[in-house]
Amino acid sequence: MNHHYPHYAADFLQYDYHSLPQVVKDWFPADYLKENLQREFSKHLQSMRDDIFAHGFSKMCPIAGAHPDEYKFRLIELDRKRKVMTSVRFKCLDVKQPFIDIVHMNFSPESALQAKMMAEQISEQYKTFSPRWIQFFDTKPLLNGGGEDAFLTHDICLLAAPVSLLKNAEKPKFYEIVTLEPAEDLQIYSKYLEVYAELYRENLSLKDILCKESRQHFEKLRDSGFLYNILVKGKWAGILGVSKRHQQFLYGYEILDVMLSKSFRRKGYAAAIQRRLIERLEAENLEAFYGHISPENQAAITTALKLGSKVIGSWYSVKIN
Repeated sequence: MNHHYPHYAADFLQYDYHSLPQVVKDWFPADYLKENLQREFSKHLQSMRDDIFAHGFSKMCPIAGAHPDEYKFRLIELDRKRKVMTSVRFKCLDVKQPFIDIVHMNFSPESALQAKMMAEQISEQYKTFSPRWIQFFDTKPLLNGGGEDAFLTHDICLLAAPVSLLKNAEKPKFYEIVTLEPAEDLQIYSKYLEVYAELYRENLSLKDILCKESRQHFEKLRDSGFLYNILVKGKWAGILGVSKRHQQFLYGYEILDVMLSKSFRRKGYAAAIQRRLIERLEAENLEAFYGHISPENQAAITTALKLGSKVIGSWYSVKIN
């Protein structure tokens, strides 16, 4: 434990480690996981004190009456035992969609009703922002099919596995006809906008689910070598982006943008596309491959499971009245 950590750090870090799914502990050494957890905690702790971060955030997402200090991460004590570390966020950086992200907890809600009560307590601390919901991550399922579930929404599943494990799995269907080519210019961004528009016309609620990425985002992926054109039988079929970073207790490759043109969707190519990507990744034994998938997207979850990934946690949200 870092001697410069505050007294409450041990509560968060011990809970974070002990709540990890057993499969994650089977994949990775304990010291490695604890190191990742400490790195994330240190980053969040810095955001409780960082004036430059707070001023920059307040300029990016200005809210009338909000002081820059209010954009810093906060420690909130719900009672004598339960604590959370929180941050105000804005979905797609839209100031009309403020929410509170719980980045650390030293407990897990025992029910959807308890999660609702927790959210109400936290929202009181953020009245200036009028948050619309509270978001938190948990490694165990919280919905039980009862009436209380109306208070809680299961937003995103986190699926992951070690890259080395996935590389040794059986090759999926269509593997031979799918290829990836690194994007060499940003013409790919125009194609992305066309595909996004296609998807949005088919599903008007997409705007509330998927944030449209910026040209700068694509430029960063291209410059890092993590932006690809998807080809099926040599024909352009879509776009794939990946990023290498830390996520919760993991370090490795996060699959970001998988956008297929209309004529190539729902044809069963997803597994082959991801397998081609996995084989391109230069990963050490302890690096993971992971993605965030809506629980409603059962096809994508099934694909990830077939490739060898496991569901290792979920993000939940509680609406604020």
